[in-house]
Order: sequence, then C-alpha cells, then structure tokens
Amino acid sequence: MEKSLKAWLATRRLPVPLIHDLDRLLNLLEADGEEVAAFRPLFALTAFGVEWRYSAFPEYEALDRDQVLAACRALLLHVQNLAR
Repeated sequence: MEKSLKAWLATRRLPVPLIHDLDRLLNLLEADGEEVAAFRPLFALTAFGVEWRYSAFPEYEALDRDQVLAACRALLLHVQNLAR
C-alpha cells in the first residue's frame, strides 16, 4: 500500500518522501486536494510496515480485515486508473 500511495503522489508530481507512514502519505495527498477519506483504514497497516520491519514484533491492535482489504483494493484500483 505504501508503494501505491507513493505512486499516487508521483502522478500528482509531488515529492515522494522516504517514509513508511501511510497516514503521513495520505496527509500529503489530502493537502494537495486529493480525496483520501476512503483510504484512511489503511492507517492500521502502518504498524506492519514500520514497527514489524524495525523491531521484534511489538504488540499491535487487531485489524478490521474486511475494512482494510476493501480499502486496499480500492486504493490499487484508484492508482491503476490514475496511471492510465
């Protein structure tokens, strides 16, 4: 999802920061006028991309898998459409 958000930033010709925080990436898109509300559930995945990558499996909150999967699919479709 991180790469999809970064691809979306690139389609807007915005700088692509070297961060893994999905909420910060969404905030950058929102600040540029993009509608990101449907993708906010992706914020829950930040722990998997950041904390698990850089530490020894800390405690994490349970995901609403259906909501997160729907947001993932929607984001991928949105970015694919932007790239066309």
